[in-house]
Amino acid sequence: MHVNGGKIPLEVQFAYRQAVELSRQGNYEVALQRLKQVVTAAPRFAKAFNEMGTCLIQMGRYSEALLKFDKALKEDPSNQEANHNRSVILEKLKREEREPGGTLTK
Repeated sequence: MHVNGGKIPLEVQFAYRQAVELSRQGNYEVALQRLKQVVTAAPRFAKAFNEMGTCLIQMGRYSEALLKFDKALKEDPSNQEANHNRSVILEKLKREEREPGGTLTK
């Protein structure tokens, strides 16, 4: 696995895969903590930022998720998954803005 020309250390790849599995099991908070460790060790790991955004969506933290998708796209502008996720969250935020009693405080 590579990040913008640099190779990601095996232990970081392992931690990323653990976080993805935790997320799939619905353990979003634990997955998010693991992903924070991953991006500390590999700060240009776009897939990890995208996964953080996905966890944050599941936790209802939409504004934070948007920031993570933006970071993923900054590191890898061709990341189609992050681009799609960003579009989905922007549409959700716009809908909430239009709805009476919409909750943009998250």
